[in-house]
Amino acid sequence: MTQDAPRINGVAKTASASDAPRAAARPRTPKPPPTVITSNHHTRRLPEICHILRRKIAVFLDEQLTDGLLRDTQQQARVAMGVVEEALRRYGCGPFF
Repeated sequence: MTQDAPRINGVAKTASASDAPRAAARPRTPKPPPTVITSNHHTRRLPEICHILRRKIAVFLDEQLTDGLLRDTQQQARVAMGVVEEALRRYGCGPFF
């Protein structure tokens, strides 16, 4: 037993295969965003789809509605968008809107 070996509760820990450095593993490369094939067979990346949906939601939220149910739906959409924005801000995914 050498003095340089890590100790747990005063006992030197023996090296095992799980202690091998993971540097030998393949370096991670960023994955491209997932693609989605739409019903008209266009291939779109997820960020593009998100921006399209965001524009549609913005149009809906900008409407001045008289129907109470639709106004409530607008309010719920605003709350949901706030939750998404906060999650993206908090977890470092960058600005979404």
